[in-house]
Amino acid sequence: MFDFTQEIPLEATDKKLYRKLQASLYLVAFLLALYLSYLIIFPHKYFVFSFLNPASGQNNIAPPLLTDASNVQNGKLSGGTGLFFDTDISGDYSKALITLNLNNTSAKPDAATVSIRRSYQAFMYKLGDPVGFRNGSLLKSDGAYYIISDSNLRKFSTPDVPFSLGYTAENFQAVSPVELTYNSRGAEITLKDGYPNGALFHIADNYYILTDQKLQKFVSDQAYLSKYTPLQALTKDSSFLNNYSVADDLAGFSDGTLIANGGSVFAISDGKILPIDNVQTFASKGYDWNDVLNVGEDEIAIYQKDKLFNIKTPHPDGTIFKTAEDEKYYIVENNQKHLLPSASIAASWLKKTPVAVSEKALTIYAECTPKKTFWNSGNYACEIPLDQFSGFVGFNYEFNLVSNSNIQLNTLSVDYKKNINKTNLKAFIVGLYNSIIGTYAPTSTS
Repeated sequence: MFDFTQEIPLEATDKKLYRKLQASLYLVAFLLALYLSYLIIFPHKYFVFSFLNPASGQNNIAPPLLTDASNVQNGKLSGGTGLFFDTDISGDYSKALITLNLNNTSAKPDAATVSIRRSYQAFMYKLGDPVGFRNGSLLKSDGAYYIISDSNLRKFSTPDVPFSLGYTAENFQAVSPVELTYNSRGAEITLKDGYPNGALFHIADNYYILTDQKLQKFVSDQAYLSKYTPLQALTKDSSFLNNYSVADDLAGFSDGTLIANGGSVFAISDGKILPIDNVQTFASKGYDWNDVLNVGEDEIAIYQKDKLFNIKTPHPDGTIFKTAEDEKYYIVENNQKHLLPSASIAASWLKKTPVAVSEKALTIYAECTPKKTFWNSGNYACEIPLDQFSGFVGFNYEFNLVSNSNIQLNTLSVDYKKNINKTNLKAFIVGLYNSIIGTYAPTSTS
């Protein structure tokens, strides 16, 4: 214990006072250290959106939307209309405190409820139309042969046509007639038509796809294999290149592919690469390190670097989800999820581990009723325990606020908290240990 009075003589009464002050100082320091430890071990995460200042940099909730996906104007919510917003948070928390701050002129919320569910944000997208086979797929059914060309199902006019073009029966995948119905029908292909768009070739150790009747070279074998198998490509000699113009741009990886270059990991989407910010984000998205492809500078150079991929970023286009309950597959495209109706259709898109999800999680909700707080007459708050969501994958919580009366919000906020218990203490210790021994990327990927 420090004592700055060893060389300074004090009267007995002063020394007694000094000792009391010294003990008080150490007590305050101890309590402060205890409080800081509490904040570190049992943290809380705070999210807020201000309708008074929707462009504020302090807003860490994306602008809430109404049931019809339109924006909320000036915080006004009509009675019976749902207001939706999301928060993304890594790890399991014990409870969420939701607070609504109402405008002075607002009516009181009548029988208002706040409901919540948890999954990946992209898996909670609206369900779009089912998706058929990938472009370039070679299919056979009931003695007929087909190719998916420009996303359309095109039949070879007779069984002899594909063989005259150099295909063999082994190039084609056997499917059921029902599976063929998920791609729009295109014109039949005659021998005079030649090779259709979507045809794949292996020429002089390079892979090509016919696009707009031009041969588009894949930037690498890895890029080709992220979409297709070697069996789908016809082998041709170099003279075949004289039959078509060669496209200036290169064909890249399948959307949703994970690549690594220069110590960084990226997700590919729509001609762009999204740098993943850290190992926690990678894990929180359900990704598998074994799916990360090490690529060279030439392979990554064809892409434009996009904004940082963090925990708030939804899974990009091309991501495929697989449900735990019935092994259904869904693909993400244009802010919708689409069912891949069969295992064969899914296989045409799936060249890496799908992201595991629970379809049941979409139907499990918890809710609470906001009540007026005693410390602020304009605040209405309620608390939702999160224990029932602790086993679910995905860290996106989707909130739905409904009031029977018309109300006007100034702000809404969510405060996530952890209870003081052995489970959360153990989770903190394990997380601390993993962060110490972990590295951003594995030393080798396959």
